[in-house]
Amino acid sequence: NVKIRDGSKLLQSMGSLPSLNTLYLKHNNFTGTATTTTQELHNFTNLEYSTLSGSSLHISLLQSIASLFPSLKNLSMSYCEVNGVVRGQGFPHFKSLEHLNMERARIAPNTSFLQIIGESTPSLKYLSLSDFTLSTNSSRILDRGLCSLMHLQELYKVNNDLRGSLPWCVANMTSLRILDVSSNQLTGSIASSPLAHLTSIEELHLSDNHFRIPISLEPLFNHSRLKIFDAENNELNAEITESYSLTTPNFQLQYLLLSSGYGDGATFPKFLYHQHDLEYVDLSHTKMNGEFPNWLLENNTKLKTLFLVNDSLAGPFRLPIHSHKRLRQLDVSNNNFQGHIPLEIGDILPNLISFNISMNALDGSIPSSFGNINLLKILDLSNNQLTGEIPEHLAVGCVYLDFLALSNNSLEGKVLSLLSGLDLSCNKLIGHIPPQIGNLTRIQTLNLSHNNLTGLIPSTFSNLKHIESLDLSYNKLNGKIPHQLVELKTLEVFSLAFNNLSGEIPEWKAQFATFNESSYEGNTFLCGLPLPICRSPATTPEASIGNERDDNLIDMDNFFITFTTSYVIVIFGIVVVLYVNPYWRCRWFYFVEMWITSCYYFVVDNLIPTRFCH
Repeated sequence: NVKIRDGSKLLQSMGSLPSLNTLYLKHNNFTGTATTTTQELHNFTNLEYSTLSGSSLHISLLQSIASLFPSLKNLSMSYCEVNGVVRGQGFPHFKSLEHLNMERARIAPNTSFLQIIGESTPSLKYLSLSDFTLSTNSSRILDRGLCSLMHLQELYKVNNDLRGSLPWCVANMTSLRILDVSSNQLTGSIASSPLAHLTSIEELHLSDNHFRIPISLEPLFNHSRLKIFDAENNELNAEITESYSLTTPNFQLQYLLLSSGYGDGATFPKFLYHQHDLEYVDLSHTKMNGEFPNWLLENNTKLKTLFLVNDSLAGPFRLPIHSHKRLRQLDVSNNNFQGHIPLEIGDILPNLISFNISMNALDGSIPSSFGNINLLKILDLSNNQLTGEIPEHLAVGCVYLDFLALSNNSLEGKVLSLLSGLDLSCNKLIGHIPPQIGNLTRIQTLNLSHNNLTGLIPSTFSNLKHIESLDLSYNKLNGKIPHQLVELKTLEVFSLAFNNLSGEIPEWKAQFATFNESSYEGNTFLCGLPLPICRSPATTPEASIGNERDDNLIDMDNFFITFTTSYVIVIFGIVVVLYVNPYWRCRWFYFVEMWITSCYYFVVDNLIPTRFCH
């Protein structure tokens, strides 16, 4: 990366390199002008690849390159800043240029630049103009310039502020394999656009525009080579065109992306029933109705990702009959599924990495077969109506589980202690918090709020070095807050509100100095910053005594029940022995009589004379 002030001098100095094939001139500053009369450069007949990425240059240098490098096939000008006036007349041709990358390039305002590119690169096959800001008349520029590139195979015009409809001359680009016009302001129906005539297209990227796209994709049925169709964030409709006689498509898609299509509640399009090579499908936010398309899994054994988020799917969540080993991601959250989660889900989808079925109306228990999905990292079953206990096999089998969300259900039982991300809020969990949670050194979020947990806060929480959010509010925890929690340097959200905690809050330093009163409210016997300062040392011993009592882990309810039961058993045993054995009965009454007599003489000999003496 050499800072160069005069491009012509640089080119002259390299004139003695006739066999040069590749030339890197990245991140330089060509502030001068380069003439095309440099006699020393006529030997650059073998140069095929050159990059000026990230450089600043005058347009005359580009003209020199076109004249002096006749064999140049690949030119990269990404992130370049080109100054000077572009003159169409006399601009030399890049006769051999096949690959031109001008991504994020900044060109001095001149409406003829793209026209010159189109006219001077007759052999161009690849052109990237992504993030290349055009004038407001962008469609006319496309018409006059790029449409003349008859041999173009790949065209990338992402985020160019293109407006209006695509010019009809695009239909003449019959060699085009990949077209990407994502993130523009293009409008119109694809049924009446040149896209319907690009039968050689393999990848069509239309996302983030305003195209009207029929959910049937009927205008593209003749595109036998089409593999990728990406039209996210456009306008989907159930429009069925009558100009196409084909009832089944000629294409076999691999990637289909139609999410956020502002759909109008259509059913699954029929062309999907004829697809067998799908690997990635996203139909989220289209309000697609009907039942879960288990036939889509049965027909596409290569399917890896299926997203059906925020649609209008209802009924039972049925899985395919046979095992589907390729599926990695399945997200059907925010629908209207009812009934149970299939018990065999872990056997049917054994290689899932992420599964999200939250915000539905599922009931029943959590299938223990989830534990058979060894690679599972993300599991979200929150906001349903699930009941029962959390299966232990889930924690034991899912050894890579990083995130588990079970909030807003009606689960019962004890807390699992083998997870690295845990949200069990708003359930009916009871018992103590397992100290083993402190072994989850990768955990970042722990939410056990709104349950019935009792006992102490485990001091092992100090081992959670990466935790950022810890919420234990709205439980029945007691005792002191472990002072070791001050060691949690990454803690940002902390709430112990509405428990039965007592004693002094740990030293107000490090992250603890950032927590306000709301983190501790609802604990009457807590004191210390940011709450009122402890009034007397007596407070601390009481808390310590309470802690010692809690350290013994004595459940007072169980203690009283056990004591009463033991007392009744002892009394009952004595009565039975005295009733059955006359000898022991006589001995018992003799002992009682002797005890009463002894008490009588003790009172007479010791207490009564003393009173009379006074």
